Amino acid sequence: MTRILFICLGNICRSPMAEFVMKDLVEKAGIAEKFEIASAATSAEEVGNPVYPPARQKLADHAISCVGKTARQMTRQDYDTYDYLVSWGIDKKKIHVIGNFPIVRKDYKLTREDYMSRENRILYFGLIYSYSRQEVFLEALKKLHVNVKYLVAGKFMGNELKTYRVQTMNNPLWKEKVEFVEGFKHDELKDFVAKSTISNTLRDFSVYAHDKRGSLGIIKIFESMENALPILCPDMPVYREMMEKYKCGILVDPMNSQAIADAIEYLVSHKEEAWKMGQEGRRAVIEKYSWDVASKDYLGIVSSLLTCKHTC
Repeated sequence: MTRILFICLGNICRSPMAEFVMKDLVEKAGIAEKFEIASAATSAEEVGNPVYPPARQKLADHAISCVGKTARQMTRQDYDTYDYLVSWGIDKKKIHVIGNFPIVRKDYKLTREDYMSRENRILYFGLIYSYSRQEVFLEALKKLHVNVKYLVAGKFMGNELKTYRVQTMNNPLWKEKVEFVEGFKHDELKDFVAKSTISNTLRDFSVYAHDKRGSLGIIKIFESMENALPILCPDMPVYREMMEKYKCGILVDPMNSQAIADAIEYLVSHKEEAWKMGQEGRRAVIEKYSWDVASKDYLGIVSSLLTCKHTC
């Protein structure tokens, strides 16, 4: 029997989708009895929560049910139990790493004229967790000597949802500095991007005892790059390696409000250079950090498992 464990950060989106799609594939191939397939999280923040509704709906669109699935955190025993660990963002032997990358829109282009004419606005989009350190970012905005707006589009998530949401939204700086859109459909993202000049993709990795390098599983980083926006990015080894080749933004300590303020001021004061950073980010996604590239590796893994070229 071949045992496969799909892994992502929270075990509510990517890895459970992979789990149930793979189960559907082996069932349709008539070889379900040869496989044990499951999924797990690297973090504990979503443990016990069901599959994220949009992910559940996408599975349902293909007549695949994930009823009863709740997030669990992986254990040391999993490494010995499973033959394959297919992961979004972990790099170890015995593990196949698949980045959480966007699909490239071939016809998208952000011209210099368009970018230069935009009002200076920073965009944060997606789920809002405590480790996004909005309170630190707000302190950075307070220190600015340039005029810039801050648009936050998303929902507060995580086990600390209620407490962090109340603390953040009661912060006087939140009320003063933030344009807040609570929740949005994915096809609305283009409207937020179209009026923004910088993307805030900061995340405090110090809360993860296991993660000292950063992660290829944070899709908002690569979606921002695909949209040709320069990024404010956590200063972690994975992203340093990316920045060495593609100068697509500025690396910042997400807990250092002054460093964040300095980075924002640089991008606003050097707007043409910021546009060039955005162009580099888009080039990076086209060449390396897209699903167009990653899907070939993923399909190769799935194909080899389905044909049982390895131990079954």
